[in-house]
Amino acid sequence: MPAQTIAPRTSEASHAMSSTVEFLRNRKLMMFVLVGLATGVMLWLTGAEMALGVTAYLVLGIVIVITAIDMFKDLMRGHWGLDILAVIAMIATLAVQEYVAGLIIALMLTGGEALEDLAARRASRELDQLLNRAPAFTGRIHPVTGEVERIAIEEVKVDVIPRSA
Repeated sequence: MPAQTIAPRTSEASHAMSSTVEFLRNRKLMMFVLVGLATGVMLWLTGAEMALGVTAYLVLGIVIVITAIDMFKDLMRGHWGLDILAVIAMIATLAVQEYVAGLIIALMLTGGEALEDLAARRASRELDQLLNRAPAFTGRIHPVTGEVERIAIEEVKVDVIPRSA
């Protein structure tokens, strides 16, 4: 009996782990920014300003280009988003040499997109599970015999009873 209770938890844990790995694998840009931020913070703490600047220009340049391309596609479809502000903020941090702040903004942007994708996937999965649990049959009381009949959901018709005035 204990093996039965452990097995679902193990499978749930492995499913959660595999979905986390899949999530991270699909968010390569976010992981790139996270590594860039960690590197940038270490360079900032050690006072290596030139290396920090190169790292920030490399990471932020890639994020700005990718975000600008997606932003342009969205604008062509008539969708405005906060990506415009994020791109302006990242460019501004490069202009005033606030490299760590720019890397943090890039992580917020890519991390927010990753969380949005994760939430959408989970919501879709939960809705699919909910639809799969929808009943296929119902019971109806036969008007003559009073017995409960089993009928398909598709056969159910709702009668509208007019209210008396």
